Amino acid sequence: MTGVQTCALPIFSLIAAAQVKAGELEGARRSAALAGSKAAEARVLVGIASVALENNQTGWARETLDSASRIARDIDPDADRAQVLSYVSSAHIKAGNLKAARDAVSEAVRAVEKISLDDKRRDATLSTVASAVAKTANVPKALDLAGRIGSEFYKANTYRDIAAAQAEAGRKGDAANTFQRAMTAAATEESNFLSASAFNAIAAASAKAGFSNGAVKGFQRALAAAGSEKSASLRASSYTSIAQNQFEAGQRDAARKTIALAIKAMADLTGKREQEKSLKKVSQVLVKAGEPALTGAVIKTAGAMAVAAQAKAKAEKDARDQGRNAERKKEQQKKKAINGFTKIAEEIRAKPALVDTKSYLATLGRKKPPEIVLGIAATARDMADVLGRLLR
Repeated sequence: MTGVQTCALPIFSLIAAAQVKAGELEGARRSAALAGSKAAEARVLVGIASVALENNQTGWARETLDSASRIARDIDPDADRAQVLSYVSSAHIKAGNLKAARDAVSEAVRAVEKISLDDKRRDATLSTVASAVAKTANVPKALDLAGRIGSEFYKANTYRDIAAAQAEAGRKGDAANTFQRAMTAAATEESNFLSASAFNAIAAASAKAGFSNGAVKGFQRALAAAGSEKSASLRASSYTSIAQNQFEAGQRDAARKTIALAIKAMADLTGKREQEKSLKKVSQVLVKAGEPALTGAVIKTAGAMAVAAQAKAKAEKDARDQGRNAERKKEQQKKKAINGFTKIAEEIRAKPALVDTKSYLATLGRKKPPEIVLGIAATARDMADVLGRLLR
C-alpha cells in the first residue's frame, strides 16, 4: 500500500462509516471502492461492516464482509493479504458467522506462511493472524503461530489474545497458563516502553477475564518497566495508559497513584507542546473515569508546570546568551593578541639592533592579556609559535 493510500484510508473510512450511520449503505460501499488499493478497499469494507453490526444491520454486514473476503483474496503482497483476511475473520466472528471466519483465517494462515523470514512485517502479521485464529477456537494453531514470532513484544501480545480467547471459551486453566507465557515474553522485551505496554495490555486482559491477581501483578510489572524508561515523554505516556486500564479494572486507588507518577514524569518534559499533549491525555483519562477533583488538580498542576517551563526556558536562554558573550569576548581577545603581536613584530623589524629585546617585549606585554606576557618571545618566529598555541 502506498503512503498516499495509507493516509487516505482513514478519510474514506470516516466517510463510509458516516454513510452507514445515515442509512446510505450502497453509498458507503461506493466510498470504499474509492479508497485506492484492494487492501484499502477491503479494510474500509470491514470497518463499515463493523459499524453496521453495531446498528443491528447483520445481514448487510455479512454481505459486505463477503465482498471484503473476495477482494482480499487477490491482495498482494502476502503480508497485506494475511492481515486483511484476519480482520475479515474477526469481523465474521462478531457477525456470528463462524464458518466464514474460519474460511477467511485459513486463507490468512496460508498467506502468512509464505512470508519470508527476513520480511520486517512478518512478526506483526503472524501476531495478527494468530490472534484471529484463536478467536475461531483453533488454539493449537494459534499457539503454533505465536511460537514462530521473533519479537518478544508481538509474542506477548499474541499470547495475551490467545489467553483472552481461551478465557472467553471457559477454559480458565489454559488461559491462566497462556497469560503466564505472555508475561514471560513481556519480561524478555528489551525496550522498557514496549515491555510496559505489553504488561499493561496483559493486565487489562487479565482483569476482563476475571484474573484479578494476575491483573494486579501485570500492572505492577508495567509500572516497573515504565519507571525504567529514560524518555520522559514515553514514561509519561506509559503511566497514563496504565492508569486508564487500572481505572477500567476497578483499581481506582492504584490508578490515582499512577496518575501522580505520570504528572511527575511530565515535569521532566522540555517542550511546552509535549507537556500540553501529555496533560490533555491525562485529563481525558480522568474525565472518562469520573474523577472531577483530580481533574481540577491536574489543571492547576498544568498552570504551575507552564510557569516552571517558562522560567526554565528563560534560564536556558540566559545561559546561551552568556555562552555567546563569552565566545564573543574570546574572539575579541584573539584579535587583540594578533594585533599586538603584529605591532611588536613590526617594531622588531624596524629596530634590529635593539639590545634588550626581551625587556622591550615585556614592557609592551604588560599592556596585553596575561597569557601573551607569559608567552612573549624575542623573535618574530617565536611569537608566531606562541600565537599559534593561543589560537588553537
